[in-house]
Amino acid sequence: MAHKQHPPCAGPGAPHSFEVDMSEADAEVAAVLATHQRQQLQEAPSNDHEQLTRESVAIALLAEGHPQAFVDFFRLTHQTVTTVAGDESAQVAVAVRGGSSSNSLTSEGLALVKEQLVHAHTAVRLGAMVQTCNAYDILANYFANTNDMGRAAFFYQKCLQLAADHGWAEGEMHANLNLGLVHEHVGRLEAAQSCHERHLAISQLQHSEADAGRARANLVKVYALRASELERQGEVDTALHILHRCVAVAEQTQDWGATAQAHLQLGLAQQQQGEARAAVQCLERYLELSRQAGSQQYEEAVMYFEKQFEVARLLDNHRLLSSARVNLGAARAACKLAGYTQVVNSDLISLLAWKNVRMPFDHEL
Repeated sequence: MAHKQHPPCAGPGAPHSFEVDMSEADAEVAAVLATHQRQQLQEAPSNDHEQLTRESVAIALLAEGHPQAFVDFFRLTHQTVTTVAGDESAQVAVAVRGGSSSNSLTSEGLALVKEQLVHAHTAVRLGAMVQTCNAYDILANYFANTNDMGRAAFFYQKCLQLAADHGWAEGEMHANLNLGLVHEHVGRLEAAQSCHERHLAISQLQHSEADAGRARANLVKVYALRASELERQGEVDTALHILHRCVAVAEQTQDWGATAQAHLQLGLAQQQQGEARAAVQCLERYLELSRQAGSQQYEEAVMYFEKQFEVARLLDNHRLLSSARVNLGAARAACKLAGYTQVVNSDLISLLAWKNVRMPFDHEL
């Protein structure tokens, strides 16, 4: 049975949520965790959120017997996370937020953090790795939605560590995707690149085309941004190396617009370095792909306008039908324009045959 612990969110680049299949053992673990949560709700006062403070949550976690949850909470809410050795999650969080972040959390945030940390460490004791990751993922997405990228990175990194330690490829792909988006959002492009490259590598090993497609699309964007950053810093050779990788990945995406832009950026960089012949080849490829991208967009427009035309006919709405006919005709004409232009410019015999006897040359387009 498909199991979702939380709804999709709209953080940086729309972080993705876990979606896993539960075994019977997982279902039993989930039942134990649900019972534990119900007990917490029954014991909590009605105005619990109003009374929560950082200190009261820390004390409650210790008093209720959740020492590891207390450790995570302490590192999450104190600047001393910078001094904690061996905690990669804390180190990533500090790097993302630049060493400074507001430690304040709303009552709602404190309640969610307490609940999910207890949920996570209860799941750890039960050996329920997926449920532990789900709890961390809920917290990561919450902080991403509130634009607290340091804390979002803290929990995405914990998801990544846990999934990697247990050899859970799906969890690693998910965590690398979201952690990469967080790094990209705050401008840590090299770290974002590393995450998306790991996402792509794992997805290829798992033969997951959907994940590979997402990883490639993110890599093309990050490669382009990082190359521009390197060029501004004067590291032209490194920028060219990154752009070559950008083009290679873009060619696998079937996104002609993005691929065209990758060739354009590489061609301009090569031109500045005096690599004239290579630059010309890239710019010619850019023009070719740009035409394909335009043709692809017009073909999609034809498909939608055909649907609009059929709906207008069914409704017998003359005003809507006239509008749909014009739109459909314009889209179809745009699809043909590039081909007809090529005939006019380069096929004099076909053009003269059409002018003299109206011999169609549509089949040559």
